[in-house]
Amino acid sequence: MRNAVRVVVFLFAVMLAASTAAAGTDALPSWNDGAAKSAIIAFVQTATDKSSVKFVPPEQRIAVFDNDGTLWASHPIYVQLSFALDRVKALAPKYTDSGKGAHLEMLVLHDDARREYAYTCDTKVGRLCKGLALAKKRGWLLISMKNDWKTIFPEK
Repeated sequence: MRNAVRVVVFLFAVMLAASTAAAGTDALPSWNDGAAKSAIIAFVQTATDKSSVKFVPPEQRIAVFDNDGTLWASHPIYVQLSFALDRVKALAPKYTDSGKGAHLEMLVLHDDARREYAYTCDTKVGRLCKGLALAKKRGWLLISMKNDWKTIFPEK
């Protein structure tokens, strides 16, 4: 716990500020001048000055990021979803019916508006036109939520 108390957290922007502040350029050009910007720059200058009592050795400096726009967009689900979809596109030709050995490809058809959502080609919720065409072309088994499943969600 003592080591954790001694660890100083640097934001990515703060680390950049250290290198640009010494050069006399605007350390945080995307920030408005004000108390927050001044405090960050002052902190970095003190924490990186070897003669300061508040100096933090490089091996004790860490950067912590959250989803505030530092590494992800403000609404990170969109970035994360885009990444996941890109990975699916890249790996799908390898995750589906291209492997050797026994395998069974299935596509769940969301066709039960009473117990779940119904969406196929002509709905606002989602569209499965390409998926249905691919399933037909490749001989995948269509699983109808309406006809094949007794229960979708357990009764209360």
